[in-house]
Amino acid sequence: DAITNIKLAYRVTRNWLGDPCGPEAYKWDGLDCNFDGDGIPRITSMNLSTSGLTGHIVPDLLKLTMLKSLDLSNNNLTGDVPYFLAQLQSLQNLNLENNNLSGSIPNELFQKQRDGILSLRVGQNPNLCASTSCNQQTNDTKKKKHNAVIIVLASIAGILLLLVIAAVITFYQSKYYDVDKSIILGKPRNSIKGSELELKQRQYSFNEVVKITNSFDRILGRGGFGTVYGRSISGFIEDTQVAVKMLSLSSVHGYQQFVAEVKLLMRVHHRSLTSLIGYCNEETNIGLIYEYMANNGNLNEYLS
Repeated sequence: DAITNIKLAYRVTRNWLGDPCGPEAYKWDGLDCNFDGDGIPRITSMNLSTSGLTGHIVPDLLKLTMLKSLDLSNNNLTGDVPYFLAQLQSLQNLNLENNNLSGSIPNELFQKQRDGILSLRVGQNPNLCASTSCNQQTNDTKKKKHNAVIIVLASIAGILLLLVIAAVITFYQSKYYDVDKSIILGKPRNSIKGSELELKQRQYSFNEVVKITNSFDRILGRGGFGTVYGRSISGFIEDTQVAVKMLSLSSVHGYQQFVAEVKLLMRVHHRSLTSLIGYCNEETNIGLIYEYMANNGNLNEYLS
């Protein structure tokens, strides 16, 4: 079966008919057999040199367990030198010269050559690395490629994780922003109508705020979310000292600060807390108008 498969794979056109070894005078061309003893003859040598062979070295050769010599030189064989050739325990001569084999030669074949067990000829294969150093280079290359793949996969996984985290943060921030925006941006939204803010407080236009603060000429203080201006109201409501806090909307925290202060001052009333007189809610001009509390000292000093 093995020799028949080899014949079919390489399309051998020699006189390969009948029994490859018998009768002895008519054995197949290129084959030598062992006729010693009373047992069945076994193929011990195969010479297919200059036979126009193409393709890979077929694994059926491994079944020729008594093979001592294999000559596949001067053909057009391609692919790697297979490891199974080193498993042929009786093999003493291996000639693979003048083919188009590539890759590296198994270390086991080199070891048999060093031990004097095997005569190995692999010259004139332009893409074949006929040196033991090639195997080390191949292993190093494989390790480098493996490490590179790991690094690339880890980088991609890290980037995807960061994108997911960024997407989640953006989603929740935009969701919070959309809720707050219905209160503080542009014209009053439906969510404000009928609320305590609209019923109990007065909304001022930005032009009115400019007049109230005399074009923001008197600064009472600055905070993390805006600047506080002072001025007495005249002509809008009864003369009252007020403090106008214009909020900076450079971040979502500015919106949160505005909403938090409005909600707090709508619910809480105390003699030590300023009253919310009104607000400005015009496009990006957002402000809170408080009753101005006289300067009675530093709160931190009182608490201390």
